[in-house]
Amino acid sequence: MNVLAVRNGRTNKTIITEDFFLKTAVAKDETRRTRLSRERWALALARTRGLPVPDVLEYAVRGNEEILKLERINAPNLTFYNVDVQSRILKRVGIDFSSKLKNISDRFGWPDEEKFLGTYATWKEFLSEFIERYGRRIVEKKIIPPVFLETVLAAVSEMQFYKNGADLIHRDIKEENILYLPESDQYWIVDWENALLGDGLFDLATYSGDYGRTSLWMALADGFGKENIKSRQYLLYEAAALIGTIDFYRKQNIESSFRIRSLDAIVKKLI
Repeated sequence: MNVLAVRNGRTNKTIITEDFFLKTAVAKDETRRTRLSRERWALALARTRGLPVPDVLEYAVRGNEEILKLERINAPNLTFYNVDVQSRILKRVGIDFSSKLKNISDRFGWPDEEKFLGTYATWKEFLSEFIERYGRRIVEKKIIPPVFLETVLAAVSEMQFYKNGADLIHRDIKEENILYLPESDQYWIVDWENALLGDGLFDLATYSGDYGRTSLWMALADGFGKENIKSRQYLLYEAAALIGTIDFYRKQNIESSFRIRSLDAIVKKLI
């Protein structure tokens, strides 16, 4: 095996060879159980729906380690290209996600470990639990005031979510996770271990929560449909995504004042 590079990430290790990516992670850890199994499921599902993703070559659990072997896509990620290229491809990603990953399941939220169905009967139920779980921790650490969490939860309670079927949500769309070859004008999206089931617009809101409403976010929004970003429901998704991002930054000891200010602005609109 000719190893080209080894990357030690926050949650797993990736060995890159000429032919494949080999990911390893501690199986069934306390924070993200069997996450590579979830990635295998999400990749297979995305592939059957016609989305360009790496092929899964092997999955195994050996001792306390998960092992996921993926086809190597020999292409640089979008960070190597200029803003015009990034914008064009992000719009294509939005179009593909919003058209190809719809109505995957009649269950919502985190996929269970056996059948990979969502563990919640409704999107509203999951979204409320998501906000409560991550929001409570950052309130207890005095990172945000209790009124932020109370306002967002109240907005969820009052909202009517017309979602009869759950979409596949990537939850980490960013330039680093999109590979692109200009020669064939082909893109691939990688790193699906955070996937869940719900409203696909949550992917757009997660991008905004991580990076703000930039020109690249607007390109992605063009793909998803710009009319969606004007709704109170989408604003609520941005608040939920920001709460999750702020809690992640808390765990990683990363400064999050920009995200807190963004959440403050959304809360004022939700009141």
